[in-house]
Amino acid sequence: MSTGHASALFWHGHDHGFAARLDARLRLLAVIAFVVLLPALSSLVSVLMALALAAALAVVARLPAGPTLKRLAVMEGFLLVLVITLPFTMPGEAAFQLGPVTASWPGIIRSLTIMLRVAAAALVIAALLSGLGSLGLATAMAGLGLPHRLVGLFLLTFRHIGLLQQEYERLIRAMKARAFRFSTSPHGWAALGQLLGMLLIRAEARSTRLARAMKARGFSGQFIERAQTPLTTADWLFLSLWSLALAALLLGSRAA
Repeated sequence: MSTGHASALFWHGHDHGFAARLDARLRLLAVIAFVVLLPALSSLVSVLMALALAAALAVVARLPAGPTLKRLAVMEGFLLVLVITLPFTMPGEAAFQLGPVTASWPGIIRSLTIMLRVAAAALVIAALLSGLGSLGLATAMAGLGLPHRLVGLFLLTFRHIGLLQQEYERLIRAMKARAFRFSTSPHGWAALGQLLGMLLIRAEARSTRLARAMKARGFSGQFIERAQTPLTTADWLFLSLWSLALAALLLGSRAA
C-alpha cells in the first residue's frame, strides 16, 4: 500500500542505526510504554531525564537533526497558547506580574513540563517508529494482538491522508497558475471555501475509486499480514535495557 505524502509521520528510507535491527513489535511496545510512563513523571527533573533519554535514542537512530528539530518546533507551536496562559491561571508563588495578572512558578513549571513531555514523546516515536512505514507499523500492531479492524482502519486512514494532501497540492498549483494569492478579502475567503469544498469532493471520488480497485483485486476486508519472526538476542537486550531505563525514570520521579 502506498504511503502517500504523510511525511510528517514517517521518515521513509531513514530506518538506520540500531532501531532498524529491532523487531517492529518490540519498537511499538517500547514507544507505548514510554508514552504511558510520561504522565506519571511528576517532577521537572525526571521529565528532563526522559527528554535526555529520548534525545540519545534519536541520535543513535541517526535521525536527521535539522528536519527533526523543525517538526518538533511545529508540534510545540500547537501548545503555544497553553504555555502562555497556564502560568497566569494556576495559583501559587508569584514569579512576575504583567499588568493586572500575575504568573506563578507552579504554572511556569507545569508549562515547561508539558512541553518537555511532548518533545520527549515525539523524539521516541520518531526514533523507533518513523522508519517502519505504514505497513511495517500495521504489521507490528497486528503482531501485538490489536484487532484486525483497527489495523485496517489505520492503513486506510494513513492512505487517505496521503490522498487528501495530493489533491490539496494539485488544487493549490492550479490556483497559483491562475495568479491567485490568498488574502483576507471577501474574494479570498470565498476562494478558500471553494478550495475546501472541492478538496472534499475530489478526495471522496478518489477514495471510491480506491475501494473499487481493492475489491477488484479480491480484497475481503482483511489485509494480508507479514509473518512474525521470533525475537533475537538484540531484541531481548534492548527490552531489558529499556525496561530498566523506564523503571529508573519512575523511581527517580517518586524520589524527587
